[in-house]
Amino acid sequence: MPLSGKKLHVSQPEPVADSPAGRACLRAEDVEVPRARDVRLYLPVLDGSDQMGVMALTLDAVGDDDRRLLGRLAGLVADLLVTKNAYTDQFFQARRREPMSVSAEIQWSLLPPLAMSVPQVKAAGFLEPAYRVAGDSFDYALNDNILHVAVIDAMGRDLDTAAMATIAIGAYRHARRVAKPPHSGVTGPRATPMAPASSSAPMPGRPRW
Repeated sequence: MPLSGKKLHVSQPEPVADSPAGRACLRAEDVEVPRARDVRLYLPVLDGSDQMGVMALTLDAVGDDDRRLLGRLAGLVADLLVTKNAYTDQFFQARRREPMSVSAEIQWSLLPPLAMSVPQVKAAGFLEPAYRVAGDSFDYALNDNILHVAVIDAMGRDLDTAAMATIAIGAYRHARRVAKPPHSGVTGPRATPMAPASSSAPMPGRPRW
């Protein structure tokens, strides 16, 4: 979906499948489309490994210096999106194709980044149906060499179900954060994560479940 704004040329939405913008998004790589008089470029806008969107622009010609500069520009755009996303609804509204239920609004606001990638491990998740999800949720955290993962499935499709999942996620995060870190000198009780399904995997080289 194009993002509107002052002095921006607002184009039409492009499908993720079978489009240059979609390839840039899915593969997280620059896509160049030569045309008769210019070159159309699509650059992934990434916050670490989290896909924020795609930046599209047109140049008369593209050289290596242009590619390096545009890569930095895409990184700056990602930083701006992350910063401003905390106090505006415009980015949410640009991405949505239909109204979202109150339950889904609550669940999406609770989620961690949908994708995380570090040398030790990669993690990704999503919720379906995106606009009507109620009791489904997930959470994860990478602390030192341990990946903590929880999957929540509260029964039902109403607002009470979303509230139940919210409490479960909050309890799980609390238990995870007050637990004694491994190999530390801190003493105290270790809390038990309160979630229907959870896992903590040490990662000396590859994660184990």
